[in-house]
Amino acid sequence: MKNPFKKRDGVAEIERELITLEKRKTDEERQRSETMQALEEAKELRRESLSSEDGDVEKVTATIRRLATEAADHADLLGEIDQQIIDAQARLTSARERESRNAEVTRLNRAADSIDAKAPELKKAAATLARLIRSVGAELADDDGLWPTHSTKRPSERPEGRADLASRREGMAALVAELVAAELPELFDVTYDNRFGYMGILVRLVNPRVQQPDWIGREVPEPPLDTATALQSMFSNRLRQRAATIELGSTRLSENSIARLAGLPVPWPELESVEQAIG
Repeated sequence: MKNPFKKRDGVAEIERELITLEKRKTDEERQRSETMQALEEAKELRRESLSSEDGDVEKVTATIRRLATEAADHADLLGEIDQQIIDAQARLTSARERESRNAEVTRLNRAADSIDAKAPELKKAAATLARLIRSVGAELADDDGLWPTHSTKRPSERPEGRADLASRREGMAALVAELVAAELPELFDVTYDNRFGYMGILVRLVNPRVQQPDWIGREVPEPPLDTATALQSMFSNRLRQRAATIELGSTRLSENSIARLAGLPVPWPELESVEQAIG
């Protein structure tokens, strides 16, 4: 058997409770208003009775006492209803926050599971891409020079040094970058350098498994992670950790929500000249 005096804790239940309380408050205010009107009329009647020989002052006074008691009872009841409304509103705020937390926890955990499940397909796709890129490289000799390049614009750490032509390795790397840029242009950082001009860059994390990874660090970059570990390190483990934090309620929900980026523009600038870009 349900306890009729047990506080409700669901959003829908509390909302129904508030509707009932507001209705009772309206009814009680109407009854109190009617009582106060009757009380004023009784007081006026007593004033008239005092100057009338046949006025029943005692009877009217008894009516005034009864109406005054009823008015006081209505006022007390309205005070209790107002307090219950305040209490229910506070519980409703907590219940909505709790439901929001539960929904966000569920969403984060489902997202983490879904990301982990993509590991086999991603691994297969990466292996296919690697095989195809290597098949292109296999058609080239080690000393086949590709396109002319200004050696001063080549990153200094490359093994090609100051060679005048792009190497097979550079060609394969450029092909991978081009293929990825064609499908995922929003992932590339397009920068402008006053000396060298534009660059489109996709950068690895130095240490993706630590709590706060970075793109630049003094330590030697970690070897490439396998697909499942990469997904866990960068995404799913972090989503589950965030879900656990939200579930504990140790931080505000808004501080734990994942930024949702929508409508990002394609980063490649469509400019007529370098002067237009900088000026």
